[in-house]
Amino acid sequence: MKEIKQRIYQARDGLLLLLISSAVLMAVSCTGSISSKGRSLVEKGEYDNAIELFNREISKNPDKKDSWSDLAFAYYKKGDYEKALDAINKADQSKPTTHLCRGLIFEGTGENKKAIQSFSQALQHKPTTQTKVLIKSHLDALIRESLQAEIASAVSQESSLETSNIPDNTIAVVKFDGSLLSKEIAPIATGIGEFTMVDLAKVEALQLVERLKVEVLLKELAIAQSDAVDVSQAPRMGRLLGSKSVVTGKLVGAGTERFRLDGALVNTIDASSKLTEPGESGLVLDEILRVQKAMVFDILEFLGVQPTDADRDSIMVKPTESLEAFLAYSRGLEFMSQGLFDDAIEQFRIALRADGGFGLAGEQLADAQTAFTNQQFGPASSGQLENSFIGDVTSPGIDNGRLLTTFIDDTDVLDPEKTNPTKGPTKPPVVGQKRAGANVSGNLDGD
Repeated sequence: MKEIKQRIYQARDGLLLLLISSAVLMAVSCTGSISSKGRSLVEKGEYDNAIELFNREISKNPDKKDSWSDLAFAYYKKGDYEKALDAINKADQSKPTTHLCRGLIFEGTGENKKAIQSFSQALQHKPTTQTKVLIKSHLDALIRESLQAEIASAVSQESSLETSNIPDNTIAVVKFDGSLLSKEIAPIATGIGEFTMVDLAKVEALQLVERLKVEVLLKELAIAQSDAVDVSQAPRMGRLLGSKSVVTGKLVGAGTERFRLDGALVNTIDASSKLTEPGESGLVLDEILRVQKAMVFDILEFLGVQPTDADRDSIMVKPTESLEAFLAYSRGLEFMSQGLFDDAIEQFRIALRADGGFGLAGEQLADAQTAFTNQQFGPASSGQLENSFIGDVTSPGIDNGRLLTTFIDDTDVLDPEKTNPTKGPTKPPVVGQKRAGANVSGNLDGD
């Protein structure tokens, strides 16, 4: 074992030396350029001078995408959002920093929905580890803030809401009722409801209301997160959520460790409802999924939606092979809805230990970790995102090498004695605003 550890550490050291050497060369190649001078001016708050320099470089090299990104950020810092947006649209759209900058611009103009979309696109383009953590933190808070404002507005104007404008294909899945089950298995109602939402979202013809929006509405209406939404409440929920249809469900005991699932599809406009065929199941995962998916197909039939073969195959995919994982996942969702994010993290980790391939549990774990961090320390600010943008565009090679070094040295991720790959490092990566850099004198670019 000692010899294996030594070989791993030697390989690591070789890799890090290569990364650091490459990073230094990258830093040397760009230091002293007009771009570097302009970025320095931005950091000093001399935005007009920076803009002049960036425009000068663009006039010489109009196809240099990084210069457009620099110019956009300078205009953003100056508060000229229109010119900032025009510039960022000419930058390299394959880089996460482009979408990060666009998100900051839209947030500056108060267009939060567009900002959310841009930050989400930044995450899809694989930003550096530090930037990813900061974007997720900021994005989580921005989404919650936007939904709270949207729901508060809907509630205040409830009497004048026009339901005829709600698209026919909109549908919301609200909390299922498991209150009549034993305390130990009652959370499976939440898990079944979540699986139902996930399955309906696979149908391209439907437009699903996100779960967080439902939770925000429950809070706004002062309905306890532990309370389910029954058929009588569903029409009002649908109107406030902007959903034409609402799906709800109820689980009741049907003998020793057995339950019956009754689903309902409620029409928001006329308050009519259709009940799905009752399904009975024991605490066997295949049985639970059988009745849950049968309910989904009943709902699609009620809606008059004919799923494609691809839709049907996707719906029939089993999210997990483990009952233990499903039960822990369901408990985690319950804790998430109650704002008990640390408890949710524990349950999602239990789910992943039981089934390392349970993708939904992995997604929820990441969301719970972000929410817990924001709850404890507050979300990442726009200023932190700005600093991260500057760091990434100024010295991407140095930054990536430093982040990888920090992650490996500050965690046990490469410890050969680590035996539980689903748990993750025992020490999280260090996240801050420090940047490494190299200063090389001389005009190396010749400009």
